[in-house]
Amino acid sequence: AGCKPRGVFRPDVTESVADRGMIRLRHCGVSWEGVPVELQLPKQPSEDWSLFQIDRALRVELSDTVLTVREPASGAVLPQAASFIRFAEPVDGEMMMDLKAPREMMPTTLMLRNCVARGPAQLVRSPVGMPFRLVWQHGLFASTGGLLELRGAASQPAPTEVISYELSHVTLSVGRPLCSVRLDPDARFPLEFVGKLTQCALVRTPSGGDGAGPMILFDQSCGPGVEPGRFRPYLSGSDNVYPDDTILLRITQAATGAAPQAYTLRERHQAREEKWYDESPAADMLRWRKLPAPTNRVADHAKSDYQLETLDGAPARAGFDPAVLPE
Repeated sequence: AGCKPRGVFRPDVTESVADRGMIRLRHCGVSWEGVPVELQLPKQPSEDWSLFQIDRALRVELSDTVLTVREPASGAVLPQAASFIRFAEPVDGEMMMDLKAPREMMPTTLMLRNCVARGPAQLVRSPVGMPFRLVWQHGLFASTGGLLELRGAASQPAPTEVISYELSHVTLSVGRPLCSVRLDPDARFPLEFVGKLTQCALVRTPSGGDGAGPMILFDQSCGPGVEPGRFRPYLSGSDNVYPDDTILLRITQAATGAAPQAYTLRERHQAREEKWYDESPAADMLRWRKLPAPTNRVADHAKSDYQLETLDGAPARAGFDPAVLPE
């Protein structure tokens, strides 16, 4: 009683490290409440580092906590060098079992409530086509990366295999596309994707990332030999705040070098006609009263750095409620 524990990971990679997940969840569920946890990245850059590594976990609940990924002690900036939550790739034996009975496992549910996640890392990285559901209520995500980084599946997924997120009252400061899906020759099949944002505030992080380009909600990249198909995510929501130049969907074919196909926020009527976008815009005129200085590293961003206000001075309805987020 009266103690406030904090978990800090400083991995030593002087020897070969095969497993770069700090907290590994295998065939289980977990509730992580009120304990902040931090990962200090080593000098060696790698996309495999993660705070939580998920291997067939059914339900992961994070509440009233702060998750931090920090750059190496040397000060080197490693954008997108890690993830807060990473799905493990199945080993060979498990992959053979999945081929025999591929639909036995229920998709993982990720539940976040009143959480802050900050640092040069994706929130969720899935190196294989893995269905899951992300629900986040009240939070701040500050990153030089994006919210989700995904790959396609090696074989045609079942209609019930869906990746979805549902975010409400979350402030998202990102340096890369909010959601990225890469389709390669060995993983060319996209999973059904459903995204919903309600009363969220989105902004490009002032601390770096891909530069000063526009906010992109969904980015689909097709590798060599993969032709863009008719796949479209289904995006919906209401009362969100975006930059004016936001791109709803961008489709790029890397092999041809052709210009990406893009649907901008100002062209959302076309997306509605194609029936993959359905969102009610915010009724209030909003502006940022305060944002972090560009010199501040995202691992040090706090809720006090992100403040919205309406033009008439009333409190903003979008984004997190400061009263419910941890310091």
